[in-house]
Amino acid sequence: MNILYLPLEFSSFFSAKKLSYPVCVGMAEGFGHNKVKHLTVPVMYHTQLWLHKLKELVGGRKFDQVWFEVVHSIIPEDILEWLASLAPVRVGFVIENMAITPEEYEINSPGTRRRVDNFNQKLPYLTHAIVVNVVDIANFDIPVMHCATSIPERSARVPNSTSGKAIFYGTLYGKRSEWATKLEQCLNINPPSSEDTSSLPHLFEQLFATSDYLVENYSTFYNSWHYIRQGIYFNWINHLHTIDSCAMVNLPHHTELLSGRVIESMAAGKPVISPLMNNAVDDLFIDNKEILYYSDIDSLRKCIDRLQTDPDLRFSLSESARINILENHTTEKRVAEILRFVDR
Repeated sequence: MNILYLPLEFSSFFSAKKLSYPVCVGMAEGFGHNKVKHLTVPVMYHTQLWLHKLKELVGGRKFDQVWFEVVHSIIPEDILEWLASLAPVRVGFVIENMAITPEEYEINSPGTRRRVDNFNQKLPYLTHAIVVNVVDIANFDIPVMHCATSIPERSARVPNSTSGKAIFYGTLYGKRSEWATKLEQCLNINPPSSEDTSSLPHLFEQLFATSDYLVENYSTFYNSWHYIRQGIYFNWINHLHTIDSCAMVNLPHHTELLSGRVIESMAAGKPVISPLMNNAVDDLFIDNKEILYYSDIDSLRKCIDRLQTDPDLRFSLSESARINILENHTTEKRVAEILRFVDR
């Protein structure tokens, strides 16, 4: 099996850190485990730095499948047509919610419209789609599969939680801001992380500031890119693992999307508290065994109280979630699932 993989990438660390390593170049860990040969080339957000070299990088190589991100990447029509001729199978990764709500247009109308336009442009070139929002399955006439975020198997950590405050990492807006204020006695918002002292974010910025000089030696660029991305990710997992906290909280979101932070936190050995989505995503983890679900701010506060005062519950939730993650949500298993899905 030979795959051309074109993941999204950003040139600034501020934007890039929101894109998890397994969704990006980290998919290579799943390729290697499943004995898949691959050429992985980033599709840059708002620049065609590597796209204009893509045909040269491909050369005479033959591919069975092309996998590429379809929501944010900017890919000219002639390249899409060429990709369609390159392999009989083209798998599009829909890495964000496409069941657009009115609130999303209110929050960011230009960005939401651009997302929709990018997606619609690429849809005719796809034979299969992978979505992160289970609700989006209904939006396709081609075979579609729901996949939650994955983690490299080796990143899973043993349970490690304390009676400290619960923690939320993310952007505050709307209901989230209101809840954060009301929960300030038991919820720590965006505490400093190891990113603040690591040199890797600077190396990331430096790599993409000078990567135009590396176009003649792609393997050098790829190795540096992979190394830096991998280092940033594992620093983050280790930070989540060691930080003083009774749980990681997923605050309400305006979509029905399961945050990648849920699975990352489980991998890091922390108990997770997340809102009920009232769809099939709720069945990925068992309430009170692998996760604590809440429906409103009062039930969220009760979940935090339970975990702050019950070390046995903290351990059992974390260990059960770790077992679930290793059985169902590693990047190695996710690549195997996608390959089986395409081969049906």
